[in-house]
Amino acid sequence: MRTRNAIVTLIGLIAGNAAVLPAAHAQTTQTPASITSVSQFYSDVAISTFNFSNGSAANAGYARYSTQSQSVTFTSSGLVLPEYQYKIDSERTLLIGLDLGYATATSTVTGTFAGSTSPNGVPLTSNAVTRETGTFRDVNVRLSLGYPIELDDNLILTPRAGIGYMNEISTRNRISIGSQSLQNDRLDFNADYLVSQVSLTLRYNLHYGELDVSPAFSVENIFAYTPNASITQTFAGGMPGARALGFTGWYDSMLYREGIEMTGPLHAKAFNHDLKWQTYLVANQAPGNVGLYHWAFEAGVAIGVNASDAKNLLFGFDPGDLFIGVAYVIGDHISGAKLNLGLRF
Repeated sequence: MRTRNAIVTLIGLIAGNAAVLPAAHAQTTQTPASITSVSQFYSDVAISTFNFSNGSAANAGYARYSTQSQSVTFTSSGLVLPEYQYKIDSERTLLIGLDLGYATATSTVTGTFAGSTSPNGVPLTSNAVTRETGTFRDVNVRLSLGYPIELDDNLILTPRAGIGYMNEISTRNRISIGSQSLQNDRLDFNADYLVSQVSLTLRYNLHYGELDVSPAFSVENIFAYTPNASITQTFAGGMPGARALGFTGWYDSMLYREGIEMTGPLHAKAFNHDLKWQTYLVANQAPGNVGLYHWAFEAGVAIGVNASDAKNLLFGFDPGDLFIGVAYVIGDHISGAKLNLGLRF
């Protein structure tokens, strides 16, 4: 994941730079050097919250990220619909995807600041310890279009492009828990993002009797830009701190996915439709230094039906296979579970 985030810099300045704080509030706050890892952490949480709520197979989930000094709990809910297949003509199909996401995260991070100095020149030792708790809320909607291109009978290349909206609200509370006191404060962040998405998927479909096997690879880029973000700081007792209003921020995220999907018949019916089973294993990789977790595996199982014969009820849209199932996620300091509507690569 490659990320350029102006918000990281601004959080660091607001939380750590005595020059932007009133003199009465510049007693024992952290310096910019000591706040860097903390501000980066909260930016990582925000990005990972967005990515978790937009998993291609998820519509509800729970996961926990944990290291020695940091822990984050993610929950997500929403509607990640199967892509509708709109028949342009007998040979061409347009894929239409709609993602409605809602995600929350709660975080705890404990840190020491030995080797730094407070703005009034007092050296900070290993006794200068803080515990920070954060809450994050992410609401997003995205509409995407894809166009499958048959390179041969079994090999399909699908470019996709989409656009969407995301609102992010987060709060961070810091309290001093060491014998050397640091000033307690709170940061509130709010931003509306315009989100664009482009991806490319290569899929190979194999058939062994009644068993369908499909290995696939995809690369996806998501760019989010906010023209009007805000951060406000409040000290213990309600004293106002620094504020930054109407600034711009952005991030640019890359995600690579490799996986394999297998489907087959259950030899049973539901509502006059033949039931099918699906299982899959997907590896997600997010290169770079931003984001909490940089790799994760997702294994899922689902049952479903082929609902193509319902397309006349959906104004020509072909819903294709409809699934419901569960998935388990494990990876870079993270584990969790998801409900899903089948794999959507």
